[in-house]
Amino acid sequence: MTGRRLIVEADGGSRGNPGPAGFGTVVRDADTGEVLAERAESLGTTTNNVAEYRGLIAGLRAAAELTPSAVDVRMDSKLVVEQMSGRWKVKHPDLQALAREAVSIVRELPAVTFGWVPRELNRHADQLANEAMDGNPSFFAGSKPAASTVDDRPESLSTVLVLMCGGPAARTDDGWGDADPTDDLRSIAVTVRRARDRLLRSHSGERVIVAAHARPIATAIVLALEASPESATRLQIDVGSSSTVDWSADGVACVRSVNVPGR
Repeated sequence: MTGRRLIVEADGGSRGNPGPAGFGTVVRDADTGEVLAERAESLGTTTNNVAEYRGLIAGLRAAAELTPSAVDVRMDSKLVVEQMSGRWKVKHPDLQALAREAVSIVRELPAVTFGWVPRELNRHADQLANEAMDGNPSFFAGSKPAASTVDDRPESLSTVLVLMCGGPAARTDDGWGDADPTDDLRSIAVTVRRARDRLLRSHSGERVIVAAHARPIATAIVLALEASPESATRLQIDVGSSSTVDWSADGVACVRSVNVPGR
């Protein structure tokens, strides 16, 4: 789809200043709130402000790939917002080069506005940035092939996740337990994606049984189908049921079954 209004939420930070740094950015449909793309990257040792600019640049590039009619950038960095709005000068040489790069992308877009938001309203990008600072960036690029739901699956679909809702597990991954079912849907999606990616890396080609709450399981399924995290509320996952998803090394998923009753 072309011509839609987009929101870019970007954040960056460092553990120390300078220190281990990273950024996270989210692109949403302005009308529906649907997450269309995410970006995150570990940057090595650099400053907080450099990481903020790198997050902005990544977000602008991701938005540009979607051919928007307008882009509303929201950040909790007052410095970057004021500098990109032209109200504050960019004095530091390291930031001047990054600001020029950001401006060059802005000039290629039809309409871009910048606004400051408090950190609590930038939680999704902040969580991605914190994962990147920890050296474990996990994100949805928004450009993977559509998930397959037919049986003629390619041989590369080799890792099988059996998602048990409250049932016994021969092997569990602690990261799934971090997904608090009372959290907002996008936060749960970030936690589930991180745990899933770690599990796929450590158990490639295996059949893995994971015990979790209903909401993280529903979230894992909608992520496999590349639907929005909000779609998880439309899946019924009963206690004692199992759901099965095949994953290939390149991230293509096939949902085999959903909410199969326990015996």
